[in-house]
Amino acid sequence: MFVTMVFHHPRPEHHDAFREFMSEIITGMAGTEGLVSFESYLNPADSTLVALARWESAEHAQAGIPKLMSISHRRPEWTDLPDEMFQLAGA
Repeated sequence: MFVTMVFHHPRPEHHDAFREFMSEIITGMAGTEGLVSFESYLNPADSTLVALARWESAEHAQAGIPKLMSISHRRPEWTDLPDEMFQLAGA
């Protein structure tokens, strides 16, 4: 199992647009080979949005990047901090 976890920091005025964007990404990635699950979460303490994807392998996650980028319409002005990305292999 391989997990990708990305912490997004949307600006308050773009929070709803970013949540919709994440929902569209999750829907668009459905059926991608090797993708076990793709979910989003909200940290209520600071409104950080977290994308969590579970993959069969790191190779599947890497192979899914072109599809992810093809359905992405994210705008740079939606966030005020860089994303924090974690790639986690089963221990």
